[in-house]
Amino acid sequence: MKIRYIQDIAMISESGYDDTDTRMIVAKILYEKPKIRKILKKATHSTGEERISRFDVIFGDRSTEIEYKEGGCNFIFDINKTYFSFSLSGERRRIANEIKNGENILCLFAGVGPFPIILARQKKVDIVAIEKNCDAFYYLLKNIEINRLRGSIKAINDDVENLFKYVNKNSFDRVIAPAPKIDKDFSSLYIDSIKKETGKKIYLYDFSLKDEIDRLRKIPWVLNVKKCGSYSPRVYRTCIEIDIGLYYKFSSNL
Repeated sequence: MKIRYIQDIAMISESGYDDTDTRMIVAKILYEKPKIRKILKKATHSTGEERISRFDVIFGDRSTEIEYKEGGCNFIFDINKTYFSFSLSGERRRIANEIKNGENILCLFAGVGPFPIILARQKKVDIVAIEKNCDAFYYLLKNIEINRLRGSIKAINDDVENLFKYVNKNSFDRVIAPAPKIDKDFSSLYIDSIKKETGKKIYLYDFSLKDEIDRLRKIPWVLNVKKCGSYSPRVYRTCIEIDIGLYYKFSSNL
């Protein structure tokens, strides 16, 4: 049994327990961590393009709306309506440390806003965040409102395919794409959105087999392929960092 503790919330990531088992699990959690105020049990695994799981509340108030703190920011979201990756907190901190004041940043698949809000909290940057899920977009706006930010965030409720209806091509210093597990290839959109001459990096989050990671690391414009979690025993959550200057240097010779 895998239990994830998120501040004062316990999340059981396995289903299939009967009522007796559930009562015993609740008792064990509360005995070991008496400050827990809510316990959630996964009812379904992540489904659909947006990878949203469903949780049942087995202890505490019945709301599936969660309050969560990270990087000096407050987040509110409904875990049954939106996707939130707690495991990428280290990545959000790492990228926030890399970016510079004055940069223009694009965050695709922004969700409820963890990447753009943490970045705009720590640095004076201008961010465009796009998210098509209406529930996630509602919480994105709410989370922008409740946090004090040094930078600015322009939020767009649409599919990333329609990005250039709202912004010009080659407008951004960095592009962050914490993509869900999808079949579409948005690589041309990532390249078209970043500045050609002075653009810095694309941070592409994906799911990769070990052999794929080894292959990606041999591409000359890929600076790094960082493992940031596992999806299954042989599949890793990865951050593929692309240097846009190296991309134009080497791809022009292909």
